[in-house]
Amino acid sequence: ALELNERLIKEDQVEYHEGLKSNFRDMVKELSDIIHEQL
Repeated sequence: ALELNERLIKEDQVEYHEGLKSNFRDMVKELSDIIHEQL
């Protein structure tokens, strides 16, 4: 979904999209720490 969004966004949405990607990476790291697996 993030990849599709990146292709469809307008210039004024780039900063918002970068925040989404950063938050997604943080969430994946937290989940992998919780379940002790590399995601």
